[in-house]
Amino acid sequence: MTYRTNVVSPWGKVAILMLLAMVSAVALSIPPRAGAAPNGPILFSDYKNIWKIQPDGSKLKKVARRAVWSLDASPNGKTLAYTHDGLFTMPIKGGRPTNLLRRYPIVARFAGVNWASWAPNGKRIVFAGQNDGRIYVIKASGKGLAYLFGKNRTGLLHPVWSPTGREIAYIDVRKGSSLMAVNVKSGKTRLIYPGDGPAGTPVDFDWHPSGDRIAFYAPYRDWMIDSDGSDLRQISPDAAFVSYENLDFSPDGTSLLGRSVASGGTTSEIWELDGTFGGAPGGFVHEVTSSFGGSAFFPEWAPKP
Repeated sequence: MTYRTNVVSPWGKVAILMLLAMVSAVALSIPPRAGAAPNGPILFSDYKNIWKIQPDGSKLKKVARRAVWSLDASPNGKTLAYTHDGLFTMPIKGGRPTNLLRRYPIVARFAGVNWASWAPNGKRIVFAGQNDGRIYVIKASGKGLAYLFGKNRTGLLHPVWSPTGREIAYIDVRKGSSLMAVNVKSGKTRLIYPGDGPAGTPVDFDWHPSGDRIAFYAPYRDWMIDSDGSDLRQISPDAAFVSYENLDFSPDGTSLLGRSVASGGTTSEIWELDGTFGGAPGGFVHEVTSSFGGSAFFPEWAPKP
């Protein structure tokens, strides 16, 4: 038996290396997807106040003295929805808040609203109550409150509107805390990731702006999965107890925010990760809130107005 060996000349090797370098340069220069919203400021909470900071860690500013449990910026980057035993909106630059549940005092008082997400057209908001475990939808004007699934469906958490507007993803406690999605028009539900899957049980998640994948946190790792439930991959560093909660994609989809305590630190910080690989090999991690003296929670990357 004979074998043929292909010999590459020194000049051939140089040409190959040059070609690889050109391909890498082109890959790195690919801009965000068409139609992606430009990145604006990052907002976060210390449980007592709402703060704003630039992605490079500069221009730290207190926006409002408000206790919050979640933050979500409107698609036009002008309005901030926040929750704390109720659902409120206010200008992102600061200003008087609007109580969206003032017409619905029973829900405002007893639901324990702790999470909200804007529809991509900015006309409606989906939200959940930690006390009653129901998911609601309301117009941005504060009118038209409705159950997403009906009054008797409980055990539902963390609804996030898909970038296409066609679906709302959520965590269903009664199905083992599985990550699910419901078609807004038809009401048909589908499984994205089972709560007893190999990554563990999802706690929080966010859609990529393209709508084609979802990043989620399951103690104590971060994961990415295609929105059809395929191609699960780890995006947190392969190190013990190094992971990031409160995941939130940048408006242009190139980065991902998360919250974690720095190694050897005592305060919770906001970190920026690569929007594809996270902190895993091929990605990056760097701290955003190093200039902030306290603990930072609930990061929200707003689009530029």
